[in-house]
Amino acid sequence: MRATTNGIGPFASIHKGDLVAVNLKLRQDRYTKNGVEVFELKAVVEDITFLEPRSVTQARVNERVAAAEAQNQALQTQPAPAPVAAAAAPQPAVASAVHSEELPFS
Repeated sequence: MRATTNGIGPFASIHKGDLVAVNLKLRQDRYTKNGVEVFELKAVVEDITFLEPRSVTQARVNERVAAAEAQNQALQTQPAPAPVAAAAAPQPAVASAVHSEELPFS
């Protein structure tokens, strides 16, 4: 299972700030891709151990949720920003403004 998998497997219970111990093994894969030999070193997680009580972890999650909800409430009470007028189209350069002696090449 990839560590980037959100909401699935053992990684779904780990949040930022949680104290965990991870037991892993390194595995080197070797294969050929487009005629080139590729070597990949992968860390394969075998076991995850939480180093603090579930109550501490849950309290930290609850604090983050409360802070996010307060921020959302603050954003909802602010008035909507005024629409920005469309920017004027850039004016094309005038060819007569360039003199041949100013050009860096001949």
